[in-house]
Amino acid sequence: MVLGIIFALLAAAAQNGSIVFLARSARAHRDEDAPRLLLHVSENLAGFAGMAMNTGGWVLELLALRRISLTLDRILMTAGFALLLWLAHRELHERLNGKELVGAGLIGLGIAAVALVPVGHGQASVKVSHWVVFSAVVAPVILAPYAMQRLHRRPPSMLGSAASGLGYALTGIVTKVMAGLIGHGSWLIFVALLAGVGLMDTVSFTDELTALQQGAATLVVPVIAALRIMVPIAPAPFFFAETWPSDPLQLGILVSGLVANLVGVVVLTTASAGFVAETRNKK
Repeated sequence: MVLGIIFALLAAAAQNGSIVFLARSARAHRDEDAPRLLLHVSENLAGFAGMAMNTGGWVLELLALRRISLTLDRILMTAGFALLLWLAHRELHERLNGKELVGAGLIGLGIAAVALVPVGHGQASVKVSHWVVFSAVVAPVILAPYAMQRLHRRPPSMLGSAASGLGYALTGIVTKVMAGLIGHGSWLIFVALLAGVGLMDTVSFTDELTALQQGAATLVVPVIAALRIMVPIAPAPFFFAETWPSDPLQLGILVSGLVANLVGVVVLTTASAGFVAETRNKK
């Protein structure tokens, strides 16, 4: 379990650290649509570094999910916010204030609470019906930015953030399935799911770049992270038979930790809202 926690923390650092490189690259091409933006970002050093860090973070998370529950993994991923706040302040010159520090503190408390409570590490046995229902809910939002661009309308940064967050949430659930397949000889299914993750991650990544064109990283990223982290937690007991503690005290600590974590993410989001107009005017 300890090794799984280490992998999850390293994945959080890699994925959140990549945001700064992606934001810098995306803002150099503010007027590009999604396909051209993805091409231009991948062609420069900052964009390529961000993409490489993102991919490396996913591999580390896959390794983590072999050893820890999806619930714990999702919460540990919020630890990367500390690195994001520091890098956004240093490299993107985005201001930090007391609210953001409070938000980071709440996230830290949430991580500690969830880490202290045992959550049963269930097996990946997702039913087809689960996939159909979940996909029907999230697919319209994920595809909405592309539909708007087809209509020659620029998607709002919050829509791009929501689409990206839900897309990443979906890949997180699939990654948990893939982690359960490792070592069981189901390589054809694993490869098929890997292709699906690659496609969905590309869509989510493009939505993220679109959002970063218009919004500040410290606003866009918390929205993405809130959905990316919390959405997979809700169905985890049904999808993967993860068991929450039956003891009222432990259950209270777990729920309090989840709430504190979510509130911390929301606080970071609202504290950063003032950066949006300023960021849009920067060249």
